[in-house]
Amino acid sequence: MNDIVLSSDGNTFTLSEKNGALKSLRREGEELLLPSSECFVLYLRDTMRDELQLFSSGFPEFLCDGGMLQFAGHPEFPSIRVSIRLRTEQGNLYLLPEITGVPAGMTADHFELLPVTFAADSELLYPFSEGVLVAKPGEFEFNQVTFPDRFYWWGYYPGICQMQFMLMLRRGKGVYFAAHDPEHGPKNIAFGGAGEGAAAMHIEFFCGGDVLPEFEYVLGAFDGNWMDGAERYRDWLEQSGTLPAQPPKLPAWVDDSPVIVVAPVCGTGSITSEPNGYIPYENLMPHIRRLAEQFDSRIMSHLMRYDQHGPWTPPYLWPPRGGAESMTEYCRMLHHEGHLLGLYGSGTSFTIDSPVSGYSIREEFETNHCARYMTRGPHGEIKADICGRIRDAAGMCMSQEWCVKIFEDQVLAMAEAGIDFIQLLDQNLGGASLLCYSGEHGHPATPGPWLTAQMKNFLSRLNRRLREEGKTTLLGTECAAAESYFRELPMNDLRTVFTYHYGMPVPLHSFLFHEYCADFMGNQAGVTNDIRCAECPENILWRIAYAFNAGNLLSVTLRDKGVIDWGAAADWNSEPPDQEPIMTLIRNLNRLRRRYPQFLRSGRMIRPLCNVSGGSYELKMVRRPREVIDSFTHSSWRSPAGEYAMIVTNFLPVEQTVTLTVPDGVEVENNGGTILRLPPLTAKVLPVRFRENG
Repeated sequence: MNDIVLSSDGNTFTLSEKNGALKSLRREGEELLLPSSECFVLYLRDTMRDELQLFSSGFPEFLCDGGMLQFAGHPEFPSIRVSIRLRTEQGNLYLLPEITGVPAGMTADHFELLPVTFAADSELLYPFSEGVLVAKPGEFEFNQVTFPDRFYWWGYYPGICQMQFMLMLRRGKGVYFAAHDPEHGPKNIAFGGAGEGAAAMHIEFFCGGDVLPEFEYVLGAFDGNWMDGAERYRDWLEQSGTLPAQPPKLPAWVDDSPVIVVAPVCGTGSITSEPNGYIPYENLMPHIRRLAEQFDSRIMSHLMRYDQHGPWTPPYLWPPRGGAESMTEYCRMLHHEGHLLGLYGSGTSFTIDSPVSGYSIREEFETNHCARYMTRGPHGEIKADICGRIRDAAGMCMSQEWCVKIFEDQVLAMAEAGIDFIQLLDQNLGGASLLCYSGEHGHPATPGPWLTAQMKNFLSRLNRRLREEGKTTLLGTECAAAESYFRELPMNDLRTVFTYHYGMPVPLHSFLFHEYCADFMGNQAGVTNDIRCAECPENILWRIAYAFNAGNLLSVTLRDKGVIDWGAAADWNSEPPDQEPIMTLIRNLNRLRRRYPQFLRSGRMIRPLCNVSGGSYELKMVRRPREVIDSFTHSSWRSPAGEYAMIVTNFLPVEQTVTLTVPDGVEVENNGGTILRLPPLTAKVLPVRFRENG
């Protein structure tokens, strides 16, 4: 038997004659990958709910017949058959798996098909926290998606991994690896070291007890950079019906581009339950007025740590610390002066005890048998690890009416007080649904596509109830909403800062979804864990410029006395950033955002219309010595009416010049020149046209 070779549009795929493992992917004769050892891994759970792994190499009967890989004869599980249908189209290899014969009493937990192995010194585009380029993917360990909820910080899709694809990039070529799953079932999107000089990409699908993953895995190769690869994914999304036919209609204030001003009302940089001077809430009003004048903008005052038992003790957020009367009066004052009010939620964990505030509901939890509504691990365990140092909690299973009703009541009460935006799923990063293995909730006893459907139903119900009550309150999550949820969560607190753990951010989420969302720069929580802010103080200006060029609403986070800080949870005893450059940059950029909404509010980000070159800036990092970045940011856009523009931003407090390299057939409106002068702390919007027959 010979190796299995398939070709399409200059790409040649070779699968092993022994077990179907991917041996090679050549593009126009150039090898892009390293050989993998397995075609698949099937993870089962036995009657004791313990996990078992079945590798493709463990099936001695292997046959390739008529475009179908067939595996059988496993010595421990002879009834199991695995079939993988193959086809090629437009340079891609498509693989559709089917698993049958799982013995009675056992369940299929998750399934990993076609691990893709490549040279460790390649770059990786990872769809983590809005998008990140990983320069050294072989230095990381593979992430695991496991109960209770460690997945928030790793590869959970749909969640902190907002898309279900990855790209390997090397020497101007790339490898596209994706799950084209229109049901958006939960997956682990993983990468890590795979031996000396090697790294690998893995996509693990949670079966939900149903052993038929009804979607295709896709592998292909292309020329270009991450945007070229991401366009392939966007093309599939448009064909699959994931993207709405029209962007959602949002409240009119979204188009006014308010600056989001985040303020914790308890604690200093550290998390405590002690008020810090912003309660009663009316105390914030003088700072809001000053910032509105400095920014020349409407403000959304976005409050942290206000919850009644807080900080971060969901689900009972309302009434707030200091009383609903103070919050309602503050909301009335903001609205009277043209401003807005937003609140952080804290996700779908149920707080039993809080060592921070001394709050405990354990007796009621046990007396009312609330455990029956909580998510369960594979062995029946109850636990929620997120923010475990500040609370002892259990995960709430949103298939349960008791859980849904609590959130419905809380959201409606906040909306009744006039709240304009509730970041309800803070800590459910990307809108993630908690894993649940309970056999008593009416859902399958193994995580699967039902989780995504359950979360969508929950969020749809909340939004429907808000509209029935005549409320325009928007709901959101921490991080950009995963692609399956942004219809229900159209405004979100971005966490680009999380990407610094792996590499440097790229605006992948904006590139794919900008016109459908109204996301904002976020509270920058934890930035001081990754950037030595005081040693490169302009980093905060770069972060603002990055958000602006990604088309996001701008935000700042306050410490005491209305002073803008590096980010949430920064040490209030440290020196804050210089305030004036921040004020100036936001004022200048937000004016442009309001002037060009056809690009920065409702436009589609596209590949750069021309190359921009100039100076550099050095970020001092915590986990690695430094990152050298451009001393400017830029992006290109197409409006709904078919206009084109590129936007170049100087985030430094000194004048800069950059050079434009304009392709043939393209005209950039810059007085006919290729040298662009950029005043300090501002941006230029350059209309772009295409010459006929160019």
